[in-house]
Formats: sequence, structure tokens, C-alpha cells
Amino acid sequence: MRNMSGRSVVRTSDKKFLAAVAAGDKTKALVEFSAYCSTLDKMAKRGIIPRNNADRKKARASARMAKMA
Repeated sequence: MRNMSGRSVVRTSDKKFLAAVAAGDKTKALVEFSAYCSTLDKMAKRGIIPRNNADRKKARASARMAKMA
């Protein structure tokens, strides 16, 4: 149950980040990016998602942020 809850938190954070990017709001996207990366790190530290999975998701999110600039 804890793992399902953790994965849900990651997906919700991802959706918020993607919505901010789609809206073109750079300041909100930066805040959501920070929260998303933090969430990924916490879930990877607890073993809910694999470390490489978290790193890959953070790299892809970072690339999206770079495209906004």
C-alpha cells in the first residue's frame, strides 16, 4: 500500500509539472520541477522506485525546462 501511495504521489507531481510546462508559465514550472525532483529523490531513497528510474525522469524533466528557456 505504501508503494502504491508513493507512486501516486510521483504521478501527481509529474502531472502538475507537465501542466505548468504546457501552460508556458516558467516560474510555476520551475517550482513544480523542484517539487517533482524532490519527490522522485524521496521515493528512490525509500526504494519505492528504482534510482535509475528517478534519475531518468529528472533528466527528461530537466530537458523540458531547458526547452522552455
